[in-house]
Amino acid sequence: MPRRKRIKNLLKFVDERENNNASHSLQPPAPAASEDTTVEADSTNVKKKAKIKVKDVCNLSRGDRVIVEVDEEGATYGEAQGLLAGYCGILATNARIFPISFEKWSGQENGGMPKSFKDECFDSMIKPHFHFTSTEKIAYRYCIQSIAKKWGTYRQRLWNEFYDPTMRKEALVNNVPDDIPRDQWACFVNYRLKPSTVELCMKNKENQSKQTIPHTCGSKSNSRRRHEMYL
Repeated sequence: MPRRKRIKNLLKFVDERENNNASHSLQPPAPAASEDTTVEADSTNVKKKAKIKVKDVCNLSRGDRVIVEVDEEGATYGEAQGLLAGYCGILATNARIFPISFEKWSGQENGGMPKSFKDECFDSMIKPHFHFTSTEKIAYRYCIQSIAKKWGTYRQRLWNEFYDPTMRKEALVNNVPDDIPRDQWACFVNYRLKPSTVELCMKNKENQSKQTIPHTCGSKSNSRRRHEMYL
């Protein structure tokens, strides 16, 4: 059997649970970057500056939440935007919170991610640590869309790292990545090898090849750049 490939996921949780209950406490590892963000203390309604890394989000003092500013377009901006994006990336790449075995993100009736998974994540893992200057509906939509994009990217990266066209299906199923439950990986391999999925991937690859203008705006979000221009 070919040597198994491994990937290093810097945004994964160190998950100490032995089951798939996503409501247990989570301890994320330390990413390299940090953000200067404003933290709101609900108990005293006092705002204070604190240098926070993504790993520190789950360790905020009781009642403290990171203030996330939201513009009229429903997009986040300001100091906490990058911190929230990193935290959403952690959630998206935890297969026990959002399993990779579902065929797609939306449309739970057709093999998509159940809405209950998204609701539980927002209510128990995002709301306790972040305060949004918008309605809960807008904040929910922004966070779930961010996680959806990162979840899709994560699944594609897993496939690119572990797929080998010279391997038979059984060998691919047995080549389970670290941090991915075996049953999820088996379902994911079956989905990726379906003729309809292969055909869709070929169409997407063809469409992507027609894109001739490269992305040159950098990693900063448009909402954050728009706010800086406004100031």
